[in-house]
Formats: sequence, structure tokens, C-alpha cells
Amino acid sequence: MEHADKASPTENTDQHNTKANHNWNADMGASSHMMPHQHWIQNYQLKQIPIRLADDTTIYSEGVGSMLFEPQISRKFGKTVVLYRVLHTLKIQNNLLSIINLT
Repeated sequence: MEHADKASPTENTDQHNTKANHNWNADMGASSHMMPHQHWIQNYQLKQIPIRLADDTTIYSEGVGSMLFEPQISRKFGKTVVLYRVLHTLKIQNNLLSIINLT
């Protein structure tokens, strides 16, 4: 898995998930972009969407929305892009960037 750092829209830590990581993991198996950081998500809508994990368990999203993503790899910033249908779930600790959704 590759990872990219993301410049957070705010430097505040997530009030509900202080253990959550701010880095992104590129995931070829993820069907959606996912994150535990609600404050990064724009146009947020409460929505429970089932998410099947690799160990065959199911968790649910808290909500969904879009976000601005500014990739940073080796201290170099890339072009800012909008990620749509980003799932917010408190059940994960890492941000997952869905390669399937990017291609």
C-alpha cells in the first residue's frame, strides 16, 4: 500500500476520533474513499452505508460527502482534486483512498 500525506483543512484534531491517522493509504480493494474525519467532508449527509471489510465483517458509515484532497508525497504537493462520495466512519483508524474510484 502506498500512502500520501494530506494537508488537513483544519489543524484541529477530530473530536470524536483522536487516534485517527491523517495520512492516506491507497487501497486497491476499497470500493469507496473512507475516513474517520467528519470535519474534512463538505456537503455532509447522514447516511448509513454497509461496508464489508477484508475479514468479512460489516461496519456502517456515519455519513457521506465530498472533500478537497491535496496529495503530498515526499514533501511535494500535487494538484488538488475533489473526491466525491467519501464515506465517514468512526470504525476505521486510517484514511483509505480507493484506487478503483480514481481510475
